[in-house]
Amino acid sequence: MDKISASLHLHTLNRGEWTNFSWLLRRKTGNLLVACADVSEILPAIEKLGGLSRVLLTDIHFANAWHGKVANHFGATLVCHESDKARVKTRCKATKLETLGARTQLEKDLLALHTPGHAAGGLCYFWTGGEQQTLFTGDFLCHTTKGWAVFCGKSKRKTMAKSLAAAGELGVELLCPGVSQGEPQAMQTLKKGAWGKLIADTTATYAS
Repeated sequence: MDKISASLHLHTLNRGEWTNFSWLLRRKTGNLLVACADVSEILPAIEKLGGLSRVLLTDIHFANAWHGKVANHFGATLVCHESDKARVKTRCKATKLETLGARTQLEKDLLALHTPGHAAGGLCYFWTGGEQQTLFTGDFLCHTTKGWAVFCGKSKRKTMAKSLAAAGELGVELLCPGVSQGEPQAMQTLKKGAWGKLIADTTATYAS
């Protein structure tokens, strides 16, 4: 895994047009993995970093067998939204599964924010335990060849707008998507007040 900072590591998996990212958050109370790129081939590297206590899903689109394999290997808990519980159990087969509803303070330094719009059970994770206040978005908000983008149909745009507004209230300093199109962009630092402009530019041209 690439070391971004003392407390944040990144695993990148290129899939052609799209690149996936998984983020390991190093913590004394147990490491967390925001899991959008398959890490099943780098388990020894994760072990060297201290293993995992939780594997975090951002939405059902990322739920695969490897999530269960990784979680079970470390005795970690797989986390998802409650609306995705049945499908996650079938796809991932994790021994330990934790489901969340609305906004949840999952750890002292980690807030799970329900962000429907792209996916009904979408979750973003806001981490305050690193060098910057960081939001992990999966593909709820991701980077494309045209810049930052959200993917939802017309019927979901009001829901998406509410979710984006809720995320914007957190004071995000570092934005980390789970996927990127074209030249990979795994993160973007945000100055104070930059969220509003980024979202205005993003929602001006919804992709579906």
